[in-house]
Amino acid sequence: MNRYIAVIAAAGALAACDSGSSPSGPNGAAATAAAIAPGSASPNGVRVAEIGLPPLPGGATMIAATNAPAPNGTLATSTDSSSGDGSASAPTAGDDGAPLEGGQQRADGNSGSSHDTASYAPLPTGANYADETTNFGVAPQTTLKSNVGTQTPTSIPGGRTITTKDLAKALRDGQPMMLIDAWDDQHGGTHATLPGATELSYAGAPGTFDDAIQSRLEKDLQRVTKGDRTQTLVFFCQGAVCWEAYNAALRALHAGYDDVVWYRGGLPAWQQSGGQLKTPSQG
Repeated sequence: MNRYIAVIAAAGALAACDSGSSPSGPNGAAATAAAIAPGSASPNGVRVAEIGLPPLPGGATMIAATNAPAPNGTLATSTDSSSGDGSASAPTAGDDGAPLEGGQQRADGNSGSSHDTASYAPLPTGANYADETTNFGVAPQTTLKSNVGTQTPTSIPGGRTITTKDLAKALRDGQPMMLIDAWDDQHGGTHATLPGATELSYAGAPGTFDDAIQSRLEKDLQRVTKGDRTQTLVFFCQGAVCWEAYNAALRALHAGYDDVVWYRGGLPAWQQSGGQLKTPSQG
């Protein structure tokens, strides 16, 4: 009798395989998906990412990433890419530094759009360009600096600091931001700058938060941001020994802007890393 029962059970299992039935129970589908190697195709030709599995850690996905811009506040800061001693870390996996192509510039050069700058972004290696991550032992401050041509802190109260590596990556990823050049070159702001940047050469002048400079800057920021105080503002000037971008960022914070970023390396770091600049004659 036991021999007959075993034969009947084996025949039933064979019939189930012939009919193409899948494992039953609440964990059947998950078990099938887990058996597929990442990046490979399932028996029906559907890629793993297309059957609803989450992306790999670290941002590596199975299918092409979307071009939708990230929300404000997602720019990586200097603390994400530098060590405690002020030296930059090695580039993270997946950051191949490949520049975007086909970037367009607006005729007025003051769009502030990251898309204008993406094609001009350097190939980030994590190096400490122009001392942008060097700690000079200068304390952060909430007041406007009068001696603007001296060494700067590594952070800014209420705002964020970004390195060349992280700024270049953000630009290539299409993150929305307004680039603002605050360097006063004593020639009316006629120097070469990052493509797409808005030049407000007076914005980093010393003084107080209730002076004429503050009033003028608030009006200009209102104009260029179209009243959007949540827009990411990235201030830069002549690098780690220039307080003008720092002052301008403090003024923007005092004016009520939510996402103020200080690009400490500024023009020297951008150029040293291989990033291209736009001259006034280029429009």
